[in-house]
Amino acid sequence: DPDQADDPDRYRVILTGKTDGVQRIVPQVASLVDEGSLAYEFDAHQAMNANHTNVECYTCHSAWNPNFLGFHFTRNESLSQLDLISGRRTPGRVTTQEKVFATWKSFYAGLNESGRVAPYMTGFSTMGSVWDKDGVLKIDQAMPETAAGLSGMTMIHHQTHAVRNTARSCVECHRAPGTWGLGTDNFQLARQLAFVADERGIETVALNRGQLAASVPLAKFAIPHVTAVALVCDPLQGHAETLFVAEGFHGVHVLDARDPLHLKRLAFVATVSPRSLEVQGDVLYVADGAGGLQLFDIAEPAKIQRLGVLPMFDAHDVDVAWPWAFVADGAGGLATVDVSAPISPRLLGGLGFATRKGETDYVTHVAALFQYSRPIAEVGPDGEQRASDERTEARHVAAVLDQTLGLQLVDVTEPSLPTLLWPKPVFGRSQSIGGRGQTSYRGLVALSHVDVGEAQGGAGTAERDYLYLLAERNVRGGGRSSLFVVDITNPEQPKVAGDIRTGDGTEWLAPAQFYNPPFLSTTMLAFGSDGVRAVDVGLSKEPTELGILPGIFETFAGAVEQFPLDQMVRPDGRPLKDVSHEGSRWLTGAEFGRILRVGRERLGLADEPAGTPMAPGITARLFLDRMDVDHSGALSLEECRTSLSSDVDADENGWISLSELAAITGALDGTRSASDEERTQPLASIQRATLTRLLRAILDGTDPVPFDKNRDQRLTRAEAQRAVFGALDLDDDDRLTRDELSRLPGETRRLRYGDGIADELFEELGGKNGSVSPKEFALPELLFSILDADGDGEVQLLVRYDVDEIRRGILPPKVEWLGREEVSGLPPLVTLEIVLEAFDRNGDSVLTRTEMKRRVPLFLELDQNGDDRVERGEINRRINLVTTRGVAVCADDFIQRWDLDGDGQVETTEVPDVVYPRLVELLFGK
Repeated sequence: DPDQADDPDRYRVILTGKTDGVQRIVPQVASLVDEGSLAYEFDAHQAMNANHTNVECYTCHSAWNPNFLGFHFTRNESLSQLDLISGRRTPGRVTTQEKVFATWKSFYAGLNESGRVAPYMTGFSTMGSVWDKDGVLKIDQAMPETAAGLSGMTMIHHQTHAVRNTARSCVECHRAPGTWGLGTDNFQLARQLAFVADERGIETVALNRGQLAASVPLAKFAIPHVTAVALVCDPLQGHAETLFVAEGFHGVHVLDARDPLHLKRLAFVATVSPRSLEVQGDVLYVADGAGGLQLFDIAEPAKIQRLGVLPMFDAHDVDVAWPWAFVADGAGGLATVDVSAPISPRLLGGLGFATRKGETDYVTHVAALFQYSRPIAEVGPDGEQRASDERTEARHVAAVLDQTLGLQLVDVTEPSLPTLLWPKPVFGRSQSIGGRGQTSYRGLVALSHVDVGEAQGGAGTAERDYLYLLAERNVRGGGRSSLFVVDITNPEQPKVAGDIRTGDGTEWLAPAQFYNPPFLSTTMLAFGSDGVRAVDVGLSKEPTELGILPGIFETFAGAVEQFPLDQMVRPDGRPLKDVSHEGSRWLTGAEFGRILRVGRERLGLADEPAGTPMAPGITARLFLDRMDVDHSGALSLEECRTSLSSDVDADENGWISLSELAAITGALDGTRSASDEERTQPLASIQRATLTRLLRAILDGTDPVPFDKNRDQRLTRAEAQRAVFGALDLDDDDRLTRDELSRLPGETRRLRYGDGIADELFEELGGKNGSVSPKEFALPELLFSILDADGDGEVQLLVRYDVDEIRRGILPPKVEWLGREEVSGLPPLVTLEIVLEAFDRNGDSVLTRTEMKRRVPLFLELDQNGDDRVERGEINRRINLVTTRGVAVCADDFIQRWDLDGDGQVETTEVPDVVYPRLVELLFGK
């Protein structure tokens, strides 16, 4: 009919039912993508175009993707198994059906053998463990490695046989980095070691996965005031490689962790106030307080270099889902950043949370989680559940902890337009989880988790999304901490599933998922004044304490060796895991980068392309960006002399941060000034007690004896100066870089800002050739006077005890060197029985000098009454010291700590049971 020539619905396919005669119109693709058709669908139009011709239809139309990430192969030679062919029992039993992680919600995609995008799932990626005929573990969860030098714990494309009419939404490919194998936090398999930051530095801990309270603190690497850690593990087995450690108000240390008993410093880079670290690929991201978001190239960790910086008001935390980073920015709320070009990170948007007069933002934590869509089940008239042809909404959710307003849930699916999901502003009342007002937030983790169905019926097995929120409530002058398990499967209606007390004075929360065949244990490690508490959150409704890691107190941060089972490629596209089928592969960095950066308007997320970012304090940001000539992330007085008065430099350090600009212009309420320790202050204005504490922290771990040239157990002024130089010389190259010298208290703290003024100051201090030599270094008189407490011009070192002189009342001179005040020769976790077994040759429970001839200093330590014999009570008193103070009073070096009998090596009987073959070989060489 000529009158219907322009009707987009003129082409119809009609099916007539043979049994009922009903005519049914079959929608045609031509109608679905024609904007003039009544059958037009926006999502179909967006999908069915030239950009998607190489996408298999079932990629988006699969209803679900059931997946098991990781299988476990077990062979136990102490058992037997029936040979079905011969009918006889043969030595050894094999189990191959142990599944590590289970998931139905996650979605992965790559190219199949035809070069078309298809769903990827685990085939049979298997790690293996072997017990010998004596029941001794010989191979522990070893993972396959391919001839190409890649991991064999991989995936391959699948036809899921679950095709339905309704497709996944566009954002599940175009806003979900995990889809393309960039990894998530959900499927990180914990291995064998943890690195715990306590009051003196980094403690290497051998974990007992089945009984965490029986773990062993092995050795210490001294670094003061640790605020954050990030661990890089090898991509084949998940063992520690490089550890990044943030030293508060100073910078970031880079440690080689391949020999975990003897951590080695590779480099140090000064920053303003590092509070959180994250590594993605070859980039280290540092939430650096007033120093903003700092990005460093760590392709060669020993040559760490700053790539770029984005000014922030007070960056506390960063969570990276490449190509985006989400920053908890203090008074600046939540900031979203494009980090695809690390030399030039770009602000995309932001969100503040204060909605009432007098409220201010102060955001300290952020954790993001992508929620894939799920088929919706409906309950029919018969009460049975059946699938409907609808899906839940897919979105990227960022959980934010605001020190004033509590938990906030934000939709960051489109990073340039973050939108508050919860709590909804309600007049006259407010919603809160974890407490408000007197509550401080210490940790935040976001994970998907499978809750196993109740054995006696009731709730069935379900995969849900959870936040693990560590909060501390100030009660009667003290802090009482709790871990809250918050269900955010529906982020618009979060609810507390369970909670548990976690001691006092907590500082950090880290997840660890251990596989103890045949069960996966999801654990949260809460770091605080009691040490490291382990909490089993496998049953979300009833979190259970598993105990405290022994021997370590006053902990602040930590990281566990982990293997990411769902990370297949790095952000630059370099593969981490192999693909078995020829022609099949994961996308390159350029390919998935282009997919993830599709414009928001093309995805239907906004009506127009992104322009000037909408974010709190944007006026101050734009002003700083325009005036920051040297791109240091802040302004020197010279850079803003024509626009601002010097009064804007509130802390008078010659470095004007974004928060100072906001404070002077009124761009944000609630901006906070720098703390006294963060400020650059003349030495004379710092309290002597504070200087003593800072200097002690710098000198901790430095042995002054090598600097005592004449061996008189005293340091002259020149020797003391050389010793302090040695403590600052972190890379032991006999030169001080600008970053190394910036750790010294006083005006030298100005060096860490890294701008033109810092360069000029460094030259004044002797760094004209790029470094300061020992001859050019000058120890300020005030700092030397702290070392020379009695003012006699020299610094007294430790003198060996002479028992006879002590008996005559001749006491050794008081030590002036700022080392540890009390150190024991006993190992951690020691008992009376262990000491007696090591030394008591005649079984009389009394130790003599002869019996302890290899450990004379320890004998003198135990012989408190000086009668040349050590009785049980004397031993118990020193054991009590070690029990109550742990590794804080033990030797740092592994041999010195654990070689109790003093024969120069550590035997298996001297260290508590360490069950994993790798650790046995590491500790004992067998």
